[in-house]
Amino acid sequence: MALYTFEETVKSNLKGTIIDIKTIGEYDKMHKGDSRECASKMVIAFGYLGSQNLTIICAKDADGLKDIKIPIPAVLGSLERPFYAFNCSFESYVLYHQIGIKIIFDGDIQPHKWDRKEASIKLLKIPNYGDPFYDDGSKCKDLWSEGGFLAVVAYHRASLLKERAMLIKQGYRDIDPVVFAD
Repeated sequence: MALYTFEETVKSNLKGTIIDIKTIGEYDKMHKGDSRECASKMVIAFGYLGSQNLTIICAKDADGLKDIKIPIPAVLGSLERPFYAFNCSFESYVLYHQIGIKIIFDGDIQPHKWDRKEASIKLLKIPNYGDPFYDDGSKCKDLWSEGGFLAVVAYHRASLLKERAMLIKQGYRDIDPVVFAD
C-alpha cells in the first residue's frame, strides 16, 4: 500500500476523539447543502486524536488514494465517542461519498457555521504546533500533489493539536443537520 502512518503519544483529559481529514478535489456547487457537494473530494489523509494518541494515515501519492479507503472503516469502529470535528458536515459528507459510511458527529469545534479555523486560532492564541503552512490548507493540497506527503502529515498533526486546543478552550456546538444524498 502507498500509505504512510504517523503515530504520536499524547496525554490529554479529552473524552472522545477528534477526527480530521485532508482532501483534494473540488466542491460541487450545484449541490450546496447536501453531501453531493463533497462527492468529488478525495481523502489524502485521515487523522484522529484521542486521550492517549494522535494518528495520521496519509496517501503518499495518487496510488494511495484507493489504499487509504481500506483502513478507515475499521479505525472509525474502534474510536472512542464522542466524535468531534471542525466543520462536521464536511467530514461526514466526504467520508460518506469516499468510504460509504454515514458518520454523525457529536459536537462541532467550529464556533459558527462558515467560521474559518484561522480566526479562532488567532482569537484563542493557540500556538502553531509546527504547522509548515500556517493554516493555509491550499498549500497542503498543492504540495501533496507534488510528492510532499510528509509536509501534509506535519500540517495535519498541527491541525489536530489546534483543534484539541480549540475544543478545550471554547468547547463545541451542536452539529448542523447533515443531508446524505446519492
